Amino acid sequence: MLAVRPRSRPPLAWLRAPGSLTRHLARVCPGRLVVEVLGEGWAEADPASARLLGLRIGARVWRREVRLSCRHAGAWTPYVHAITLGSPAAQRRLGLARLGRRPLGSLLFRGGARRLELAVLPPGRSGPRWARRSLFLLRGHRLLVWEAFLDGLPPFRR
Repeated sequence: MLAVRPRSRPPLAWLRAPGSLTRHLARVCPGRLVVEVLGEGWAEADPASARLLGLRIGARVWRREVRLSCRHAGAWTPYVHAITLGSPAAQRRLGLARLGRRPLGSLLFRGGARRLELAVLPPGRSGPRWARRSLFLLRGHRLLVWEAFLDGLPPFRR
């Protein structure tokens, strides 16, 4: 098995960035930040996700996978790959299936979500990239969000 080594030091400012990641990404994108929906639908919760969401192991969850990219001068630079999981009740009551190309942050941070947990995941544990896992509470519903930071991501800027 090959050991995965990060190409550089961890992007700590990005990993610990408070508030809306989408808003921070829009600040560093010299063009337009685009949400590309890679897939969404029902999936089976793995044991760790089920526990964090307060569901039984194997419960159905709504799964949304997106890539956030910067479109500038006719080129696309991928910044973040993200996966969101929510219970069937969260999917219905929060309108997760109706987000379309809108970022999840528009729902979370305008809706008064509270981050309950933030975990930094180094390469190897999260795949080939640095990532973070956040557990949010919004209107009584838990949402689990993984965000992997891709190689094209520029330095963090407030």
